[in-house]
Amino acid sequence: MIVKLLFELIINLLNIVFGWVSFPQMPSEVTQALDTLLDAMASAMGFIWLIVPSQLVMVVLPVVLIVENFDKLYSVVMWVLKKIPFLGMK
Repeated sequence: MIVKLLFELIINLLNIVFGWVSFPQMPSEVTQALDTLLDAMASAMGFIWLIVPSQLVMVVLPVVLIVENFDKLYSVVMWVLKKIPFLGMK
């Protein structure tokens, strides 16, 4: 619930900051190519769900991403903590 609220807050902030930017229309050929690619990926995911349960993937994938990027995440957290002066971290 808290994560959902944080994501909604981030999306709203991005909409406020970049809401005035208008992008041109995408050519129909590019749109059709992307639709074809996404259809192929959806078909492949359907095949993968037959082999590996989707609930397992939804639990394991975030854990793997966090473990794999722990050093980067730790560096960002420490950088933020060092910017707070009253903590006295160096």
